[in-house]
Amino acid sequence: MEGNSQIVTLNIGGCCYQTSKTTLESSNTYFRPLVQNCTADDIIFIDRDPIYFRYILNWLRGSKLLPDDRNALEELLNESDYFCIQDMKDAINNKIKTST
Repeated sequence: MEGNSQIVTLNIGGCCYQTSKTTLESSNTYFRPLVQNCTADDIIFIDRDPIYFRYILNWLRGSKLLPDDRNALEELLNESDYFCIQDMKDAINNKIKTST
C-alpha cells in the first residue's frame, strides 16, 4: 500500500492496535510526526498503559464517547495530554466539571 491509506501498527504497552495512517495524521497530535515516515512493515512501540488507548484511537476516528467514571476520565485526561489531543482534553475537563 502507498500513501496515507496504509495500515499502521501501534504497540501500546504490549497491546497491538491497527489503524490507518490517515487517522493518525488527521489532526495535529503526537501521532502526526510519529507516522510521517513509517512503512506498513513498521510496528511503532509506545510505552504507555493500553487500558484507555481505545478511547484515544476512537477519538481520532471521530467518536466523541468518553467514559462516565471520574477516575477513568482523569486517567484519560493524562493520556490525552501525553498524546497532545487538545480537543479531547477540553471535552474531558468539561465532563469532569459538569459531573461534580
